[in-house]
Amino acid sequence: MTSYQIELSGHLDSTWGEWFRTVDLSHLPDGRTRITFELPDQSALLGLLLRLHGLGLELLSLERLPVEALLVAEQ
Repeated sequence: MTSYQIELSGHLDSTWGEWFRTVDLSHLPDGRTRITFELPDQSALLGLLLRLHGLGLELLSLERLPVEALLVAEQ
Protein backbone atom coordinates (compact mmCIF):
# COMPACT_ATOMS: atom_id res chain seq x y z
CA MET A 1 0.00 0.00 0.00
CA THR A 2 1.11 3.54 -0.73
CA SER A 3 0.06 6.59 1.28
CA TYR A 4 -1.08 9.81 -0.35
CA GLN A 5 -2.29 13.18 0.79
CA ILE A 6 -4.55 15.37 -1.31
CA GLU A 7 -5.97 18.80 -0.78
CA LEU A 8 -9.32 19.75 -2.25
CA SER A 9 -11.05 23.08 -2.54
CA GLY A 10 -13.82 23.56 0.01
CA HIS A 11 -14.70 21.75 3.21
CA LEU A 12 -16.00 18.26 2.48
CA ASP A 13 -18.42 16.65 4.89
CA SER A 14 -16.75 14.09 7.17
CA THR A 15 -18.80 11.29 5.56
CA TRP A 16 -16.47 11.60 2.55
CA GLY A 17 -13.85 9.95 4.77
CA GLU A 18 -15.58 6.61 4.25
CA TRP A 19 -15.61 7.13 0.48
CA PHE A 20 -11.85 7.79 0.45
CA ARG A 21 -11.13 5.08 3.05
CA THR A 22 -9.10 7.72 4.82
CA VAL A 23 -6.54 7.62 7.52
CA ASP A 24 -7.30 11.30 8.18
CA LEU A 25 -9.67 14.00 6.87
CA SER A 26 -9.20 17.52 8.17
CA HIS A 27 -10.60 20.95 7.37
CA LEU A 28 -8.00 23.67 6.98
CA PRO A 29 -8.76 27.25 8.09
CA ASP A 30 -8.45 28.63 4.55
CA GLY A 31 -11.35 26.50 3.26
CA ARG A 32 -9.46 23.47 1.98
CA THR A 33 -9.90 19.82 2.93
CA ARG A 34 -6.80 17.66 3.46
CA ILE A 35 -7.24 13.91 3.11
CA THR A 36 -4.63 11.24 3.88
CA PHE A 37 -5.33 7.76 2.53
CA GLU A 38 -3.77 4.53 1.26
CA LEU A 39 -4.11 2.88 -2.13
CA PRO A 40 -2.71 -0.42 -3.39
CA ASP A 41 -1.21 0.92 -6.64
CA GLN A 42 -1.15 3.74 -9.17
CA SER A 43 -4.08 2.28 -11.08
CA ALA A 44 -6.21 2.81 -7.98
CA LEU A 45 -4.86 6.36 -7.71
CA LEU A 46 -5.82 7.10 -11.29
CA GLY A 47 -9.30 5.71 -10.66
CA LEU A 48 -9.71 7.92 -7.61
CA LEU A 49 -8.56 11.00 -9.53
CA LEU A 50 -11.01 10.27 -12.33
CA ARG A 51 -13.83 9.91 -9.79
CA LEU A 52 -12.89 13.25 -8.19
CA HIS A 53 -12.96 14.87 -11.62
CA GLY A 54 -16.32 13.31 -12.40
CA LEU A 55 -17.74 14.67 -9.14
CA GLY A 56 -16.50 18.16 -9.98
CA LEU A 57 -14.20 18.36 -6.94
CA GLU A 58 -11.25 20.71 -7.41
CA LEU A 59 -7.90 19.04 -6.69
CA LEU A 60 -5.39 21.53 -5.30
CA SER A 61 -2.49 19.19 -4.53
CA LEU A 62 -1.45 15.54 -4.48
CA GLU A 63 1.53 14.20 -2.59
CA ARG A 64 2.89 10.68 -2.11
CA LEU A 65 3.84 10.29 1.54
CA PRO A 66 6.77 8.42 3.01
CA VAL A 67 5.84 5.41 5.15
CA GLU A 68 6.81 7.27 8.34
CA ALA A 69 4.19 9.99 7.71
CA LEU A 70 1.37 7.47 7.75
CA LEU A 71 2.48 6.05 11.08
CA VAL A 72 2.35 9.55 12.61
CA ALA A 73 -1.11 10.27 11.11
CA GLU A 74 -2.56 7.08 12.63
CA GLN A 75 -1.52 8.04 16.19
